Amino acid sequence: MTPQILQIPRNIYIIDDNRELAEDLRDRIVDMDFNPRLIIDGHYKFVPNLLDEIEKGDCGVLCDHRLQHGRLAEFYGSQLVAALYDLKLPALLLTQFSEQDVDTTIRKYRRKIPSLIARSEIDDNAILEGLSKCIKELNGDFSDGREPHRCLIEINYIDQDGDDVVVDAFIPAWRSASAVRFPVELMGLGAEERIRKGLQESEDGIIHIFAEVNIGADISDEFYFENFEWPNNTNESALGSFLSSMDVRE
Repeated sequence: MTPQILQIPRNIYIIDDNRELAEDLRDRIVDMDFNPRLIIDGHYKFVPNLLDEIEKGDCGVLCDHRLQHGRLAEFYGSQLVAALYDLKLPALLLTQFSEQDVDTTIRKYRRKIPSLIARSEIDDNAILEGLSKCIKELNGDFSDGREPHRCLIEINYIDQDGDDVVVDAFIPAWRSASAVRFPVELMGLGAEERIRKGLQESEDGIIHIFAEVNIGADISDEFYFENFEWPNNTNESALGSFLSSMDVRE
C-alpha cells in the first residue's frame, strides 16, 4: 500500500525551458521556504528520461507545459505531470497557452492533472493550494470538481485541430447549449472512423455516447473524459440510449 503524503514536500523541482522564468520561480520558492531544484538544461526525448532526473522521495514539481519551445523536451509538460501522478508525486502544470492547448494537448492528460495554473496567476497561494489539492487527490480525497460522473454525451462535429482530430460535444447533464471539445484519441482505436460514419448516417447529425466526466468542475476547461461507452446503435436517440444502457446495467 502506497504511504500517504502528509504535507507539501520541502524539495520543489522547477522544470522549464525558459531560464528567466524558471529563475524567477526559483526565487519565489526560496522566499516560501522551500528548496528549489531546477531542470532547465539538457534535452529529453522521452518522459522516462526526464523522470530519471527527479528524486522520488520528498519532492513536488512545478512543470511548464510547452517544453519543446526551448528544446528541453520532445513532449509536453502535461505528459510529464500525468506520469508523476502515477508515481504519486504532486505536480502542478504551468502554462501561458491554456486557451490554445486546453482542448488538445492538456485535455488528453487532464484526468491526471489536478491543478493547472496560468503564468499570469502564479503566486504563493496558488502554488500552495495547487500542491495541496494534488496531495489530497493522490491520497484518494477528490474535490467535488474532480469527481467523475457517468454522462450522456452528444457529438455533432468532428474536425482537425492542429495535430489532433477533435470532436465538439454537448453534455446535457452540464449545460445543454455549451459545447466542449476533446481529442478523439481519448476514445480509443477506431473512434474517428466510427464517429464519421455515425454522423454521416445520423438523421439529425448527432451521435450519442457515454463517458465519465467531472461535471462538477467550475469551468469546462477543467473537464476530463474517460471510460467511454458506445451504445449498441450510435443513431439511437439520447433518451433511448440512456434507457437501453440502464437496462443492460440492471
